[in-house]
Amino acid sequence: MDRLIIYESYHDVFNAMPSMIELPEGRIGIYPPVFPFLEQQARYDSIVNRLNFSAPDPNDGKIPCQALRGEISILLCPSDGNESNFTSGDTGDHGLIATKNNYAFSMGDCPRYWGWATFRTPFEPVSANNGVGAAYVRISKILDGMSNTLFLSEACVGSVNHGMADLTLKGGIVMAGNRSYVDGDPSSCANLKGQGRLYDSAKVVAAGGSMSQSIGIRAGDSTTFYANFSAILPPNSSSCSGAASDTFLSFISASSYHTGGVNAALGDGSVCFISETIFCGLTSTPPVFYNKPTPYGVWGALGSIGGGETAGVP
Repeated sequence: MDRLIIYESYHDVFNAMPSMIELPEGRIGIYPPVFPFLEQQARYDSIVNRLNFSAPDPNDGKIPCQALRGEISILLCPSDGNESNFTSGDTGDHGLIATKNNYAFSMGDCPRYWGWATFRTPFEPVSANNGVGAAYVRISKILDGMSNTLFLSEACVGSVNHGMADLTLKGGIVMAGNRSYVDGDPSSCANLKGQGRLYDSAKVVAAGGSMSQSIGIRAGDSTTFYANFSAILPPNSSSCSGAASDTFLSFISASSYHTGGVNAALGDGSVCFISETIFCGLTSTPPVFYNKPTPYGVWGALGSIGGGETAGVP
């Protein structure tokens, strides 16, 4: 994935990886800081100008607005037919302008609550609501080694219709209404998978269902749904949130329409195919934080940045 070179270039300039941040003006994900490296300088300037602009914003105070209107072709995978299910420019809640993306950033082997620091990901949020202030991650802090650490993976764009809950497995998120599906026993989220490419509607406690509640439709947003994935359940598994909110504790599983797995990029720039049968260890146990070994097997070991595991790409 040539997209990874962009992040290494960013690190060369700023001596840190880009990060997510939550500001009074809105939520900024990992893509906007690297817009200049994607030949999207005008989008970047629009965001910077908004941060320096104190007048009321007509778009509910949210940053992406015009800066994220329209398609960015390098963020899309041709294998995902759901790219064409809606037009970039459709709006979800908060008036955000949708911009699709198929390449998600690793949150390590942990779920993510909006703003929490876990110290398991190369893209740690800058401001942390759990009281632990996170710093930008430097390559020197990736103790497991760049060749053993996930940076990017594919994630299917959601196929939801406006106003309807998305039961599509690839691109859909279960609003479980119970955080134990996320940070207590992730295997319970896996068990929501039904036949084919759908969740089992009899098991799913669905909420929301607007376009804004689907994976891959807001490239510039900092919350988990839109441009992140976690190495907990294997590729093409369920994705779950503990409540009907994109800011609540949640994890997104990597996914693609390639047969049997997903393409992923490691920190050293290499690209590998990860099978959906990759060993994921004890997915019925809670996640760990800081520099502790992952409970989630080879997949989790690739996700963590400092767990001390020796597992590499199988």
